[in-house]
Amino acid sequence: MERKFEPLEKVISLLWKIYQNVAVKKTPKQLLRSLISA
Repeated sequence: MERKFEPLEKVISLLWKIYQNVAVKKTPKQLLRSLISA
């Protein structure tokens, strides 16, 4: 299997880490509301 998509995987994992960091910064109430509404 070729390694073409390795850079893309790195970008996706980086974006995922950023997303998680942003999500963690929410207050518990906001987080609960988003979980309940989901």
